[in-house]
This record gives sequence, C-alpha cells and structure tokens, in this order.
Amino acid sequence: MNVMIEQPITTASGQVYSVRVLFVGMWAIFMSYFEPIGYNIILLVGFFTANIFIGLIEGIIVNHERFDYKKILWAFSLLLIFAMITLASTMTAILIHKQNYVEPMLDFLSMLYIYSYAVNILHNLMSIFPNVMIFKYLYYVLSVEFIRKIPFFNKFKESENKTENQKL
Repeated sequence: MNVMIEQPITTASGQVYSVRVLFVGMWAIFMSYFEPIGYNIILLVGFFTANIFIGLIEGIIVNHERFDYKKILWAFSLLLIFAMITLASTMTAILIHKQNYVEPMLDFLSMLYIYSYAVNILHNLMSIFPNVMIFKYLYYVLSVEFIRKIPFFNKFKESENKTENQKL
C-alpha cells in the first residue's frame, strides 16, 4: 500500500499562495453578508460613482476648485458606514435567527442612500447646467421642495417655532 503524505508548503511561493487563499476566503465571507441586497449594491455603486464624478466636475467647472481628495474620502467614508451597518445588522440577524427581518431594512437603507445620491447628483447638474429645466424640475420634486409651498405646512412650522421659543 503506497500512501503519500502531503508535506506542508515551505517555499516562498507556497506561503504567498496560502496568504492569498486566506484573503480570498475572508473576502468571500465578507461579501456573503451583502448577498441579500446584491442588486441594490450594484445600483448603489453606480450612483456613488456618478455622484463622485459629477461632484468633482461641478467643483472644477462651477466653483473653480482644484481637484481635492477630501471629497472622495468623504464619499468613501459614507459608503463605508453603509457597509458597516449592513455587515453589523446581517451578523446580528444571523446570531438571533431573524434573517427575514434584515433584508427589508437593508433594502430601505440602500434606497435611502441611492435617493440621497440622486438628489445630490441633480443638485450638481443644476449648477453645471443652470438653464436646463428638467434638472431643476426633478430636483424640485425629489428634494421635496414643493412641501414648502403648502400653506398649512408653513403655519405648522411657525406654530412649532413659537412653542419652542416659549419653552426656552
């Protein structure tokens, strides 16, 4: 009976291979937490990328700013917050065996991020193209500016401000 015993990998290329397998495995585990909202992630990354590029173009063309990494770092930090919320809520749901409840919450959160990106993209496009009415109209509708035109809303805000001032 001829049994071969596998020897541990001791060469430098073998160690690199082992580290690479470790990172690929960790990446696969990390990405599996995003599986329930996979299509939302694709949309989110698309809107994120468009937001960065249009924001940089708006800063350079309209505001005559120089290229600044701070805007990109801020955008990545917001995306990282989304990733951490997604990861933490998915892990918590798995631990307490309530996976059914986390997917609608993450859908809502990703749509909220996409909505905020869309409003910011339209705001930047209004600055770049000030005479294009479709951008102004879409921004007016999406940013819920029309609520300010409702008379009852203004009266409500005024009464709330008066009650707050009276409490102080």
